[in-house]
This record gives sequence, C-alpha cells and structure tokens, in this order.
Amino acid sequence: MTQDVQFLLNNTLAGSIAKKLDAQDGATDGKISASIWNAFVADKDGKTIKNSISIENAMKSITTYVVRKAEVGKRNEMAKGWLDAISGTVPPEPDKNLPAEGATPPAEGTTPPAVDENPPTVDENSPTVDDNPPTADATNLPTKQFLSVDERIKSNKYKDCAVMQPDGEKIVYDEEGYVKEVYDANEKMTREIERYADDTVYFYEDHEYDANGKQTRQIVRMADGTVHSYYDHEYDKEGKKTCVIGRNDDGTVWYYVDYEYDKEGKKTREIKRNADGTVKFYRDYVYDGNGKMTREIRRNDNGTVWRYYDYEYDKEGKMTREIVRNGDGTVWCYYDYEYDGNGNKAREIWRNPDGSECIGE
Repeated sequence: MTQDVQFLLNNTLAGSIAKKLDAQDGATDGKISASIWNAFVADKDGKTIKNSISIENAMKSITTYVVRKAEVGKRNEMAKGWLDAISGTVPPEPDKNLPAEGATPPAEGTTPPAVDENPPTVDENSPTVDDNPPTADATNLPTKQFLSVDERIKSNKYKDCAVMQPDGEKIVYDEEGYVKEVYDANEKMTREIERYADDTVYFYEDHEYDANGKQTRQIVRMADGTVHSYYDHEYDKEGKKTCVIGRNDDGTVWYYVDYEYDKEGKKTREIKRNADGTVKFYRDYVYDGNGKMTREIRRNDNGTVWRYYDYEYDKEGKMTREIVRNGDGTVWCYYDYEYDGNGNKAREIWRNPDGSECIGE
C-alpha cells in the first residue's frame, strides 16, 4: 500500500472493512457500533484475519490507544472513535493521558521531545467546496472475476518464497503455501490476497496500470470475486497524481482525495472530500531546504489542527525520530528509529510522551 492510498481511509483495505462492517451492523452515516473492535478481531463468522499487513498498518492508530486500555467499555469507545475517523466521519479527540503502566522505562540518555511552544495555527486558507466533483462511473465498471484455482488452493511445493513464471510474472507465497501477492513482468503488484487465519480468502485487491506504469485503478473484491469498491487514480501531464476517486461497486462516488504540489513537484496538500465536493479534512506538508518533509499537519475541514507530525533526520538524511503531537503542541507519542552499519533500519521504538518504551521491533 502506498502512503497516498493509506490516506484514503488510512488505507483502502481498512476502509473497505469498515464499510463492510458498517453494513453488517446495520449502521448508517458512517456511525460504527461499539462492538466493531471485536468485529475487527473476528468477523461475523468468528474467523480471525490472517497476516494482514495493510490492515495492521491501518489499525496502528487504533492500537496505540487500545492495546494498553484494560476497561472494556473505554476500549470499545475509543475503537469506535478511531474507526469513525478511518471511515471519514470525524477526527478523534486526542488522548493526552496515555497510560505508561507496564511500559519499559526510558533508556539512559533518552531525551523525550518537549512541548512545541509554537504549534501550527488555524489555516485561514482552508480549501473550499469543489463545484465540479467527479460523477458516477456508468460505462467502465469493473466486473466479477474469480481467483484462479492455484490462487485458492495450498501449494505443497512453494512456501514462504517468490516464484518466477516463464512470462516474467512473479508469485509470492506465504509460509503456509498460499498465494499472497502477484506481480507482473515490470514488478508491479497486480493482485494482493487477504486471508482468514484458517487460510480461506477474506477479500483481495486487483491493481491496474497504464503504459507508463502508473496505477490507474485499484479494485477491492470479495472472496467470490464480486466487486466491493474500487478506486480510480488520475494524473497530470507531468505524471503527478492529482486525484483518487473512491467508488462503490455501482460506480457512484464514495469520496475522493485531491492532491496539490509546489513548483518543485513536492506534494503540499491532500484534501479528502465527500462525494458532493465538500471537505471532510485535509493534510498539509512542510519541507526543509533539502526537500525533506519535516512536518505533516492534519486539519479539520475548517482549518483547525487536530494532530501533527514532526520528522527529524541525521546528517545522512535518514529519519531518526517521528513525533506525533496533539493540536496544542503536546506530545501524543513518538517513534525513534535505529539503523545498522549498512544504513538499514534495524529497530523502531514506540515511546510514550515521557520516553518510556511501548513497542520495540
């Protein structure tokens, strides 16, 4: 999943699941019941989702809250708030009192980030309503498409490996011998399959590209091949992505995201909009003189800041710290990154505001 697509509902797959669970719970207008956290752990049939990296990434914000909360009611309440945020309903209220119980104390020499005394202010130039939102797709709807037999059954020959085909296609198998990803001869992912813990298919994504290798469409399909939703990608003449349109299976617009760039071609703004062109929320990006992103600001539709991210780098340009801040400049949590002698990331350390360690990997 690209960072661009993750912004679409933190990512497409999680958005599809949130939407699917909305329907299962009979909820309307993006309101998700308090039971949805358990639904994410196990679906309605009681099956758990297997090895879903994209879902795991999308749920990162939720687990930041949830994994250290013992009270079931509070846990469900916060899970609901974050899932509402993922589905584009409202940004969550920041939790400024994250518990450190059970956390590893800060290592000697660790210096937590200080409160930012000059947080970003309200944007006086917040985006306005788009008077020309995308219309329904009535002529180019994706059709039902089944997985092949080989993509559904277990291979006893290939496990946890990638196998090249004579035509240049690459098939990636998981540790159990099931197809996980498929790539074309140009190393572009064309299919990504998500499975339950019992290895049956949950849903899968198909990816389509143009002659220049730009992704033009992303189709989310259920296990039987029916289309759940799809996402059309649009570009300008320089090849920069200008819009991603999220559509329902019938081609109607679900939401869309507009992208803006500076004269150097760096992305400066992402605007998530409702189908009618009104603004849901948006993100602004700030760069240093070397073109490194130093800040990402997440704003409500009226320009107020509800969260922002500061990025720090070493002299080689590798990111060493990511600070997640509430709108008032207080630290919500932060991540320290460590590298080996070859410059490869060796460890990611998730820390509480006081520097105590939550997760290290």
